[in-house]
Amino acid sequence: MKKIIILFIFIFLIFLGMVEVRAEEQAVNGLIVNPRLIDEQAKFKEIFDYDIKFKNVSDRKIEIYSIVNDMSDEGLVEEYNGPGSADRTNSLASWINFKRGVIEIDPGEEVTVPLNITINDYAVPGKQYAQIVFPYGRNRVVAKERMEKEVFAKIMININVQDNIIEKAQIKRFLTSKKIFTSLPISFILDINNFGNRDIKPEGYIYVYDRRDREVAKIKANPGDIEIVPEAEIDLMPVWENDVKFGKYKAKLELEYGQKDIRDLQDTVFFWVMPLKWLIAIGSGLFFIVVLMTFVIFRRTYNHYHHNETLGQQEIQVEEKSHVIDLKN
Repeated sequence: MKKIIILFIFIFLIFLGMVEVRAEEQAVNGLIVNPRLIDEQAKFKEIFDYDIKFKNVSDRKIEIYSIVNDMSDEGLVEEYNGPGSADRTNSLASWINFKRGVIEIDPGEEVTVPLNITINDYAVPGKQYAQIVFPYGRNRVVAKERMEKEVFAKIMININVQDNIIEKAQIKRFLTSKKIFTSLPISFILDINNFGNRDIKPEGYIYVYDRRDREVAKIKANPGDIEIVPEAEIDLMPVWENDVKFGKYKAKLELEYGQKDIRDLQDTVFFWVMPLKWLIAIGSGLFFIVVLMTFVIFRRTYNHYHHNETLGQQEIQVEEKSHVIDLKN
């Protein structure tokens, strides 16, 4: 029984020793950082929050600073000099928000500091790597110089950005440059806005129908095959240059876009075509009608006035005759 108890105590002491060795392995240059690895699957605009715990296991007060850098796929350090010098679509360091000022830790003290990672809205899909090293010194410059000569505690960050394609567009305007055209070409105004996070290339046609709903033209809506980048708007100016007759027309826009899922855009506009020769003919006809009506109204007014004047003179003559005295009688 004593042998069993002794064996149990021996195993327990070995276990405690292993725990102590493991704790010592976690401490780098007198500092323990937990967690030491962050590995996440992420989507665009996703936010991650962590509590980073520091423990000073040295016998002196230390002042640590955080140095954030990107890492290549081969594990090489790519120095990060701030968001202004980095491509924020594929710089994990630019997505990291962590205290950049001094962190003071007394011997045996534990400190917790928040860490935030906000995935960029237009992050490049794939794996991104970064590290945060925690050197210490009397100021940031000294700490950074020491980091090049000594080994300090650090956090390795691996983020795998999933390919979350958003393809979304909207017609802002579809109309003709004029309501009435007297000559060719017939020009259209087409404004499309890309609200997604991927380039899109609208493809399709403008179908023109006459007043009997017969198709008379088919016009390519995006003749230059122009691509629209995310959060951008483009003005397309398709034209119809074929011979066209007098009348009212309907133009129907039918577009498609998208690689992941095919989406469509549709709209309709109406316009008139009045060639100049028709306008001249119609104007001449209207002018003739106005002149004719004016002449007819004038003749009727004149005849009525002349007739009334004649009747008035006759009445005056009759009245004068009634007042004449016949002397012979």
